[in-house]
Amino acid sequence: MIERKREFSRRELRWFGPLFALFGAVLGGIAQWKFGAAVTANAIWLACAVVIAVYYAAPPLRRPIFAAWLALVFPIGWVLSHVLLSIVFYAVVFPTGLALRLFRHDPLRRRFDRRAETYWIQRETRTGARRYFRQY
Repeated sequence: MIERKREFSRRELRWFGPLFALFGAVLGGIAQWKFGAAVTANAIWLACAVVIAVYYAAPPLRRPIFAAWLALVFPIGWVLSHVLLSIVFYAVVFPTGLALRLFRHDPLRRRFDRRAETYWIQRETRTGARRYFRQY
């Protein structure tokens, strides 16, 4: 299970202010440029400015503000990570495995062979110092 982080370093707290300001500026800019919503953009910029002002004016409130932000965006991160993993699995891993099974390709040589005396694969031995750089 994924758990939210509860303890934060000074570095994380220091970087949150500028990154939150950048996030608010970009989000407000998108609202105004793409959707033509000047009132919404101004509201986003004002809300971010208030949060950043409180964040820097009251240092004891930095941890709770940062924790609240992480709690707010945690579900978004959880859903996106699961969606992206599902897309990668069903777009890459599943078709590759299906193709290998359809064409009966066994790259790990796991098939049971009743006629084989051993499953040992004989490799040529290498000598010299170059073998240390290519161990496998």
